[in-house]
Amino acid sequence: IGGESIERLEMLGERMRQQKVRPRKMRHELSLIFKDIRDRRKSCRPPLCCTMYEVERYGQSVFAQNENYTTAHHTAMATDDVRVSAFRMAIQRAAKGKRVLDVGSGPFLLLSRLAVHAGAAFVASVEDSATSVQMAVDLCQLEHQQQCSGSGADCVSTELLDALKLLDGLSVRLPIHVWQLHRPTHRQPVLDLHGCPCPLATLVTTSTPLSEEGDRAAELQIFHGLSSEVTLPRTLDLIVHEVIGHVMSAEGAVLAIHELKLRYPRCKVIPRSAGTFISPTAKFEPSLVERLLFYAETGDRSVRPRAIYRIRGFPASSLLAPAQPFEWFDFEGDLPLVQHRTCTFRTTRSGMFDGVHLHVKVQVDDATDIDTYQQQTTWACTYIRLLSSRDAIWLPKDAVVVCECFVDVSSYRPKYTIDVLVALNAVSERVRVTSYSWQGDG
Repeated sequence: IGGESIERLEMLGERMRQQKVRPRKMRHELSLIFKDIRDRRKSCRPPLCCTMYEVERYGQSVFAQNENYTTAHHTAMATDDVRVSAFRMAIQRAAKGKRVLDVGSGPFLLLSRLAVHAGAAFVASVEDSATSVQMAVDLCQLEHQQQCSGSGADCVSTELLDALKLLDGLSVRLPIHVWQLHRPTHRQPVLDLHGCPCPLATLVTTSTPLSEEGDRAAELQIFHGLSSEVTLPRTLDLIVHEVIGHVMSAEGAVLAIHELKLRYPRCKVIPRSAGTFISPTAKFEPSLVERLLFYAETGDRSVRPRAIYRIRGFPASSLLAPAQPFEWFDFEGDLPLVQHRTCTFRTTRSGMFDGVHLHVKVQVDDATDIDTYQQQTTWACTYIRLLSSRDAIWLPKDAVVVCECFVDVSSYRPKYTIDVLVALNAVSERVRVTSYSWQGDG
């Protein structure tokens, strides 16, 4: 955080201690320090500061969440250097000459573009959000017009121009040699004779502006609909997706890939595997700046028990034991839609046990991994305060914490449950202390 902001926050905190500022006035002054929530989150990068915000315990379905994604959400993901560079390298190693399916391609067709630049022979981009499909088609059409006329169409929206600048910054613009829009209206899927969505648009492109010797043109098709419903080609070699939530399976990736693997059992998948890891936590005391930011964002003076939070920068000193898999899915192997796991922890330090911390790990391919706790990405970690301050349990070093984890991703609103047992040592009786359930991704 900038020095000036720190100084203003500390002065405000001192006034709060002396009860010289009312809560409503304090929130107003905080809003002047950080103009909006995104500014606060961007300026409070770990490890400088722990930031968190509460989410719904019973979240939306995958479909509702997808429809609520804005261009700003997709822009944040596209400018996430950790995510983009990891997927770029993995796709470069795997896509040359392959027939690729991009699941949940979004408005920028980012993974599809990376696949074309990696030398893919064919790419099918599938997206269920009508808004994202509209923008993806408009972007391709604008790119084609610029290449044909040397300038874009008149009255181009600022949103599209900003998107083109983003694509330029990522070096993923495509030289489009042939552009065919099968239907001018993108709000409804285009159906074939069997009532299944067929390509909304087709373009022929190459990975370089000018076709070089040996450079083969690639065909890219844009579909509007679910990957389980659209009319896809009979053969595919590679599936790519970023349908991963703050809890890995919460955005429907497992169910979508499970259905696709029934149709394409030999297909490779990027990412290869992914999951969520869980650790028991001791009560942590946020700093003054962290408490002020938390109050500004939530209106709460302290973390509420039995609530679920997205968190960044959780202090390692408050983790009672190394993380273990809460869920793990091998996208190239069997994909069970229901998982039961028992995680048995031995505490590495003493502390007042009161919650759990979850973070996502992604094995993009054999050479590239992403850890959302160790790396700064647009994926946040998850913190659940299971016990109130009064009910928190003191545990010595080498105590036992057992988390019985249940994950059900057989529907498009995944369900999760954690049952917690504790014992003071390895030979003591294990006592069940709490259970917590939630749905979706907040």
